[in-house]
This record gives sequence, C-alpha cells and structure tokens, in this order.
Amino acid sequence: MAQEQIRTGRLPIVNKGTAGPAEVLAASILDNARGDVVGDKTFGDGSVQKVIELSDGSAVILSIAKYYSPKGKTIQDNAVTPNVLVADTDDDAALPDEDDNATPAEQEVKPVPQQDEQLQKAIQVLKHRAS
Repeated sequence: MAQEQIRTGRLPIVNKGTAGPAEVLAASILDNARGDVVGDKTFGDGSVQKVIELSDGSAVILSIAKYYSPKGKTIQDNAVTPNVLVADTDDDAALPDEDDNATPAEQEVKPVPQQDEQLQKAIQVLKHRAS
C-alpha cells in the first residue's frame, strides 16, 4: 500500500533541492487537500527563464513567466512548505561550489546518515493512514 501511495504522488517527499515543476505538484497536493507533503521547505525556483544572446557574445537571462500554486501563490516568492515538516539532515552540508577552492585539510568529511529521517517519517505517515 505504501508504494502505491508514493507512486501515485499523494505523498511526495521534498527538501531544499526540490524545484520547478516538482514544487508545483507539491503545492497542488497541499492546496487541493489531496494528500500530505513530507520534508523540508523547497528551493523556491518557480520561474521560466529565457537566454537572449547578444551580438557581442554576451547574454541576458530574462525571467518570462512564474509558476503559481492553485491558490495563486507564486512558487518563486514563497517556495512550498510541507504540512509534515522534517528537516533535511543534509541541510548543514556545504554546497559543492563552496568547497571548490578549499584545501584537503579544510574539507570536512561528513558522516553518511544511517537512515533517511524524511523517508522514515513518510513511511510513518503512510502506516498511520492505513490504520
């Protein structure tokens, strides 16, 4: 039963890396009360951009549209906050570009989490629904 609910999109797991159309899906599920969304606040990347190349070889990136939730909130301005909040354990990890210039001594080796807390919470929510 849990796999069926996850496969049908009624229990998406989101985090700060969730962006674009995935955010629209999560917002739609929440706005229409069609299920739960588990995880952490999303990235908030709800715009469509177009690259316009200029004659001198440079370019301009222009936002030409925004994604909206069914209730009219802009994803770019608000992101999506799940109704079942579980902090992403990787939130404290440095982004790849932050470590590009670091020496090996400066780079920390982060321990791999033993279990995915967001996935465990999603399974718990699904089990609660089934009972």
